[in-house]
Parts: sequence; structure tokens; C-alpha cells
Amino acid sequence: MDLLTKRQCSLFNFTSSHQELLKKSKVAIVGCGGLGCSAALYLSGAGIEHLQLIDGDRVEVSNLHRQIAYTINDVNRSKAYCLGERCVRTNKNSKYNACNTMLCENNINDLLEHVDIVLDCCDNVPTRLLLNRWCKKNKKDLVYGSAVSYDGQLIVFNYSKECNSCIYCAFPDIDKMRDTCNGLGVLGPVPGIIGSLQAVECIKLITKIGEPLKGILHYSSLDTTFNNYEIEENCEWCNKVKENLSLEITYDEYLANNKKYTLYDMRKEEDFDEDDVFIYGSKQYKKGIDVKDNSVFICKAGIESLNLVKELREKSVKCWSIKNGFRGI
Repeated sequence: MDLLTKRQCSLFNFTSSHQELLKKSKVAIVGCGGLGCSAALYLSGAGIEHLQLIDGDRVEVSNLHRQIAYTINDVNRSKAYCLGERCVRTNKNSKYNACNTMLCENNINDLLEHVDIVLDCCDNVPTRLLLNRWCKKNKKDLVYGSAVSYDGQLIVFNYSKECNSCIYCAFPDIDKMRDTCNGLGVLGPVPGIIGSLQAVECIKLITKIGEPLKGILHYSSLDTTFNNYEIEENCEWCNKVKENLSLEITYDEYLANNKKYTLYDMRKEEDFDEDDVFIYGSKQYKKGIDVKDNSVFICKAGIESLNLVKELREKSVKCWSIKNGFRGI
């Protein structure tokens, strides 16, 4: 047994198989500040050897009261590299990848496509929204943490499974929010508490021990309370994502919104039964025609149209197939 994780492996219901899952998992920590420092140190100590550490900032003296991985000797050095080095001093097997850059639309695929779980430890709204969109689209679990002033919040978006909530469900006015601690300040231990909880939720997701957090966990340091609030699911943005990710819609769903769709009938004459006719308002599909967004395709059984939609989606055309074709009507 590895001495580093000996106490962890002594836990009730925690087996060597759980430890192996942690060892093999790949976790990205976006933001190497107060949240990221705490989360990274606990995850490396738990035996997670593959950490993707993403932050383009350098250590400043004003960071040290809450970003516990750094010392005065690290000032002006890359946070990502310093944090990676500190993780190795805890876990000599740590194979961290320090990314001295800010996450953006241009690099998010390269930086996150190979990880299993993403921890949102950043301090700005645009990056949080980008992470939410990308993780939901790519079905990556996202563990959100924030710490501002005397308070902290924690949310687990279990996107690898059926998840009906998102950051917009939790914070409908997030576009107007400014959650950086630079302007509002932060009590030093608060990000440490929230970052530690992010590490706990990450370990639970990987090992499948316990149940992931549901709702929003709010911590108030002034009165030492934890409160859990429900998240109202299926916001307008969630529904749009579901529509865009789905390759198929039912004929009833088409009828409910037929004014926004262009319907293409893919059947050939030999596919027609005796009483079959073209659907009123539909166009006959011919191979090679220029297909625009919001196109819907229907064939006899829904197979040919689904294959076409898959091809068109690869070309970024927004389109759908009628589920089960004419047989489903």
C-alpha cells in the first residue's frame, strides 16, 4: 500500500479499485488561485497523478493570504508552474501539465478534450460561461466553486450523465455579475474551504462513492452556516442546447415549430405506399442541394435521414431527422 494514501485506503468502503480510479483519472483545474491551490493540493494528495493546471497569471504578494501553495519566493513566477511543482512535493508521482495561458475559445478544445473532470476555480464570468458551454456540450463533469467577500458557493454539474441544469439555471443574471475578489475582497480561508469541497466532490465523481452534490451549497463565514438551495432546471439556454445536441425530433415537435423549419422529404417513388403523398409544404430532397440551418429531414423509417443529419452536423449545419420517419407518424 502506498504510504501517501494509506489513511484514505483505510476508509470504510474505499478499496484499492477506488484508488486505482483516482490514479488513472485526468482532472483539469482552471484557475490556480485560492480555489485552485486548495483543490490541487488535496487532489494530488489523494493520489490523482494527472492534473491539467491552467492559469496565465503570475504570483503576486497580495495573493499569498489565500493562495496557500505559494510563498514570497514565488512572486512573479507562473502560478500554473509553481502549483505543479508544489503538487509534486506532495505526490512524487504527479504528472502535472502546467498551462501558462488563459482559457479561451481558441484553446479550450486542446486543453480540455482529454480530461475526465473539470474544476472551475477561475475568478471571472466570461471564463465560467465558456466552461459551462463547453462542458455541457462535451459531457464533461464540471465542479464549480466561487469565493467572494465572506461567502463561498459550490455546484456540481454532472454533465457526463443526464443533467437538466446549468450555470444559467443557477444564476439567471450571471451575465451581469462580477465575481472577482479583486474589487470585493475575500477572507483568506474561504476559498480554501470551497476549494477543499471541490476536491471532495471531484473524488466522489471519480470513485462513485457517495452522491454528488445537488443544488447550490452556500457557505457564510460570518455566521458559520452551510445552506443548500435547489436549482430551477431546464432554463431557456438548456432547452436550446438540448435541441442543438439532439439529432432527432418527433413529427409532433416539428409540427409545433414548423414555421421555423424547412422540411425535406427524402423518399423516392419506389418508397411510396399506395396512399402515400408528400407532406404539404415540404420540399423533395435531392443529393447535393445546398442545405441551410433549421432543416428537417424525413424518410421512410428514419434511418437514411438520420445518417444525412450526422453528415451535415459534421459540416456545422443545424438540422434534424424526424424520429422513425413516416413509420413514426
